[in-house]
Amino acid sequence: MRPIQAFLFVASLLLLGTATTGCHSDPAPNPVVEKGRLDKLTAIRDLYDKNGGNYDSMSSDDKATLLKLCDGDQKKADVTWAAMKNGPGAKATSPGG
Repeated sequence: MRPIQAFLFVASLLLLGTATTGCHSDPAPNPVVEKGRLDKLTAIRDLYDKNGGNYDSMSSDDKATLLKLCDGDQKKADVTWAAMKNGPGAKATSPGG
């Protein structure tokens, strides 16, 4: 078999394999999980708006609620607050950004 024929043979096998297996996509997101995420993010945004974006003016109850909404992870709470205050990609250097 000449090299070009071998190449065409292998290429046709690859194309045939791709055509028969088809494209696949990831399963659709679970609507219940997505609603829970949206509800959580909405509650965090409500806390942010309620306090005018000022972390230091938050009551201890609001800080506890924020921490709970961020799965008890203070760093996650800080990054989330900083992202709302300074835009996505902002780094939190202290509580509240």
